[in-house]
Amino acid sequence: MENSTGLDQLLRNTDLFRPLPDDILVIVAKALTPRTLAAKEVLFQQGQPGEELILVQTGSVAIYTPQADDPAAGQAIRIFQPGQVLGEMALIDQKPRSLSARAEEPSTILALGGKVFRSLIQEHPEMAIAVMSGLNERIRYTTDFLGEVSVWVQRVAGGSYQTDEIIGQSNQLKDATLANLAAEFAQMASKVQKREEELKKQVAELRIEVDQAKRDQEVKQITSSDSFQSIREKARLMRQQKEANDKE
Repeated sequence: MENSTGLDQLLRNTDLFRPLPDDILVIVAKALTPRTLAAKEVLFQQGQPGEELILVQTGSVAIYTPQADDPAAGQAIRIFQPGQVLGEMALIDQKPRSLSARAEEPSTILALGGKVFRSLIQEHPEMAIAVMSGLNERIRYTTDFLGEVSVWVQRVAGGSYQTDEIIGQSNQLKDATLANLAAEFAQMASKVQKREEELKKQVAELRIEVDQAKRDQEVKQITSSDSFQSIREKARLMRQQKEANDKE
């Protein structure tokens, strides 16, 4: 691959294709299909058949769990930058896409069909090793991702809303997706804390109203009892007797 072009350099810098010899990289380059995506445009949906591998050329592409009411919306689980590959797992196990993918900004991608991909793996063991290495890295990333989320969820569930600590921790995370998630989680924790404070205030006000109603009911029960009425009548008679004595 003499006089390498930008595409050649992109393939050389991609972990998945780097082990391949130059003549095979030429074949790969010719087999790639370029495609442009607008910001927030969905690349593929969760549950769809996986028919191609995606290499990000420009921009960025996120994988995410789609919302039921808006297939293009959902928290990004990971964002892929130029030179990174996604979508190969569905080509390996030939199962539907486990997540959706969308462009986070105007982006250009290069798609490689499943047939060509599987042929490359069969003919070039070094590429299969690169795939396994990539899958191991995905597993480690997912473990870290779930670990961070678990810690934040447990804190909020336990009534701890230390948003400053979460934001501070997010600034130390090397992965931009986890850092963004931490920032969003901190905002959510702040909203939960505010709502909890409002509910406590409402409960306190309701308790005061309930206590007052209870006191009123107790007073009513006492004043309507026969004993109270008897005492009240005796008090009235005593006042009348006193007034009569005062006049004499």
